[in-house]
Amino acid sequence: MKFPNNLIVLDNIESILDSDKQVGNYRQGYTGYGQLLRCIGDTLHQSSVLVTSREKPRGLNAKEGENLPVRLLTLKGLNYSEGESILKQKGLSPSVSEINSLVECYGGNPLALKIAATTIVDLFAGSITDFLQAGTVLCNDIFDLLHQQFQRLSVLERQVMYWLAINREWMSIKELQTNIIDIIKQRDLIAALESLVSRFLIENQAGKFTQQPVVMEYITEELIEK
Repeated sequence: MKFPNNLIVLDNIESILDSDKQVGNYRQGYTGYGQLLRCIGDTLHQSSVLVTSREKPRGLNAKEGENLPVRLLTLKGLNYSEGESILKQKGLSPSVSEINSLVECYGGNPLALKIAATTIVDLFAGSITDFLQAGTVLCNDIFDLLHQQFQRLSVLERQVMYWLAINREWMSIKELQTNIIDIIKQRDLIAALESLVSRFLIENQAGKFTQQPVVMEYITEELIEK
């Protein structure tokens, strides 16, 4: 008997994940999705499931790998030419330096670039220079998206985010442990960093961590308010 090759797409699965400060847990009434994904990973078949999310669901790590049923693709930010294309679609005529500045500020995030471009058109008469000179890249919709993610963080995860924003440079685990005032176990710090990486709120390179400029600006504002 032949089984059909099907493709199932589960878009924005973070909408059914819990905000209980534990990354990747499913909300009450939606745990069946986790069971479904685990079952699909355990079963031999010719079909595929594509899941998109701002937060990595739990329960799939053991099956994830280059030669295993589950593959993780972390989408990288847009490059210069791709960012230029989005800005021109919005009716802007950016210079090379303006494109580079915007792409860097938003880590090449296409949604953030589209939101910023709309703000530039509506409030700054299409002037990217005036927008950048205004001193903030936190458009209201971008602020709301980051605020929703920040509210899901544990106390330790927030501390890590604050210290990364304060230092404004790449930091190692040892440097973070030294900076955080409260005495914490290295195991807890590693768990917090793993959670923040799974939420795609921090960047990891050669064992050091930092934030994208727009995330850093949001965290800085949050810290100042406190």
